[in-house]
Amino acid sequence: MHVLWEIASAILVIIPLFAVGQAYRQTRSPRLLFAFLAFAVLELRFAVAVAIHSVIVVDHTFEETVGFLTDLIAIALFAAAFLYATGWPHGRVGADLA
Repeated sequence: MHVLWEIASAILVIIPLFAVGQAYRQTRSPRLLFAFLAFAVLELRFAVAVAIHSVIVVDHTFEETVGFLTDLIAIALFAAAFLYATGWPHGRVGADLA
């Protein structure tokens, strides 16, 4: 059952991956590039999970570590896309309390 969920997830991630890839090719927007990379990492994560559950034999700790790190990278890339789109300034931002 677990493998079927991973396969379904991999299939579902392909849709936004292609859509964002097509939008990036048309606009060359850096935020779309970050989003495309995030979806690509998610797709890679699901493909590795399917391989681990069906073909490759690895320790469960390794499997969970790979899943955690790829999720973390995808989250960071989505955050980068969001922050770039909002024009978040680099460095510390001071609070105006006056």
